[in-house]
Amino acid sequence: MSTIEQHDGQAPSSSSERPAWHLPAARAAVAVPVGVAVTFLQAHDARVGLAAFAVLALGTGAALLVLRRGVPVAVARFPLVAGATGVLAGVVAAGLAAAAPSGDALKVVVAAWALVTAVVEGWAWLRLRATTDLRMRRIAADWRAVAVLTLAAGIAFALLPVHDVVLVGLLGAYAIVVGVFHGIAAASARIVAKDAREATR
Repeated sequence: MSTIEQHDGQAPSSSSERPAWHLPAARAAVAVPVGVAVTFLQAHDARVGLAAFAVLALGTGAALLVLRRGVPVAVARFPLVAGATGVLAGVVAAGLAAAAPSGDALKVVVAAWALVTAVVEGWAWLRLRATTDLRMRRIAADWRAVAVLTLAAGIAFALLPVHDVVLVGLLGAYAIVVGVFHGIAAASARIVAKDAREATR
């Protein structure tokens, strides 16, 4: 699996000095607990699905906005657009969970969020995939994988018939898979950063 690397002790013009592993670590810290919670909850109704998605979207969106300085300048719009979309979708989902929970609402809000964020993350990958900077190419490879997973989830939500148990289960599975991916990427990037620090001593 590709990893996000950060050259410690340097301040590349493409990104800030914030360690690059912080963002995938934060995204993992949101997604994994949501996926585990959904998996072990007995209730798989629309209210549970909307509430779980609200936590996932709000947490992921906030992480992207707060840690956006760790993203290369060439694709600085990616965390802004994806983060804002996540916060908006999370607020909508939370409101629907409280006021009007339904399978149709869950289906629409998750599909819309997933398709938008997948396109934006995929765009970020396309912008960086041709670069000669190895660090940026590895960043882009991670975004490509997440974009594909999110796009697949969005298409599935858009095409599947409304069935609360199926939709909520799919949401939980997506959260676990993406969360584990982010966790591995963050751990690998942290090891690379540590090795780079030791090599410069």
